[in-house]
Amino acid sequence: MSGHRSDQFNTLQQQMERLAVRVDSLDPEKTDVEEIDRMIESLEELEEACRKYRREYE
Repeated sequence: MSGHRSDQFNTLQQQMERLAVRVDSLDPEKTDVEEIDRMIESLEELEEACRKYRREYE
């Protein structure tokens, strides 16, 4: 992988890991709708970043 491609991949991987940590740390009894909405938004942004990466390097 080229340097830039590798950097982008690592960034995506780190974002996925941070999101997974956030999901794992949720307390179902205390999580409100706003927090869930923020996580969904983060997931959608990450999904779009993955699509962009795939388009660039297919």
